[in-house]
Amino acid sequence: MRLYNVACMALLAAFAEQIMHEGVHALAAILVGARVDAFHFWAVAHSFMTPPAGDLAEGIIAASAALMDILFALVGTLLIGNTKLPASFRLFLLYFSAFCLFSGFGYLLVDPLFAGPDSVGDWAKVVMLLGGDWTSRVPIALIGAAGTVYGFFWFGRTALLVELPEYPRRQGGLVSCILPYLLVCSLFSILSIWHPVGIAGTVAVMMKCWMGYIGFFWGYMIIFVWDDYLPQPDQHITVPERLQPGLALLASAALVAIIVWMSAPLPTGTY
Repeated sequence: MRLYNVACMALLAAFAEQIMHEGVHALAAILVGARVDAFHFWAVAHSFMTPPAGDLAEGIIAASAALMDILFALVGTLLIGNTKLPASFRLFLLYFSAFCLFSGFGYLLVDPLFAGPDSVGDWAKVVMLLGGDWTSRVPIALIGAAGTVYGFFWFGRTALLVELPEYPRRQGGLVSCILPYLLVCSLFSILSIWHPVGIAGTVAVMMKCWMGYIGFFWGYMIIFVWDDYLPQPDQHITVPERLQPGLALLASAALVAIIVWMSAPLPTGTY
């Protein structure tokens, strides 16, 4: 039953990261004087009345969420090793920090490479506001690449903290690394069909998931397969042996709430 507890916690962490991400966009829009026209699970629509929005305001709105992802990831990495915190909270922090890290640096890595006038990616918009040339694309992409590669090693090593006594090392890595990756990416791919900007948004979500969260796979390969003699860390995160009904109910309720949220009609606007 530890497998189900890991799956539920990973789902809650992924939901929390996505809601936080869009919430930061909404807050940034309000702070620069925009009106939030719609708040969707996948995107936020905003508009400016008068005076017209400048590049700086639009850039702050677009850039803010990925930067906050990175900040939350850094804070999470510092807290995970604190054994005074409850094990369940540390397990949540592991996945929340991982989703934040790979999301934040993933935007910086991928968006500059494919940015164009009609791109929907957050940092694609930033790159275009900066002129769209490679003098801005390359440095941003390099920062994204460095953070993403760091994440491969950090996540794999940190996933070793997850204590799954009934599984051999590699099988335990499949549960702590590969299961969350496949579960979240598959579910988010299905939910992205209802993206408010249509097929472009659906493709963007799938790229964010299957490409951006690929660090779950590489973390498993680097630490659990290629470096399988790395010793187990001391600050174990003990996953409960029995299924936690409250955790399963919370994850299920969150999914239902998100589906209901996305089914509500939305006004048209700039997402």
